[in-house]
Amino acid sequence: MIRTNKNRPKIQDPTTMASDEHHLTPYLNETLPSLGLDPETYGPYVTGFDDDENDNDQDEDALNDLIELLRASSETHSDDEEAWEAFRKEIVKRQADHAKKLEQKK
Repeated sequence: MIRTNKNRPKIQDPTTMASDEHHLTPYLNETLPSLGLDPETYGPYVTGFDDDENDNDQDEDALNDLIELLRASSETHSDDEEAWEAFRKEIVKRQADHAKKLEQKK
């Protein structure tokens, strides 16, 4: 039996895969499990928040609400105040870094 290329699974080019990925995804894939959360389940909450166009006050309130949701869902770190504050600060830092990169591309 001869197999043609049509029967083989399509493999995505790694150079294009990264450009389709949200800028926070690698960080979330690494960090959420250490906070007792599944990245496939909870990562989209964070990336969805980051894609919203809000003013700064709304952003901060929304991020705090999101952190509280994630914290309540954590099976292992719900009481670890320092871990959640570090997570929040890192999200804010990565958002700012990403915004700067986008601005430089213009």
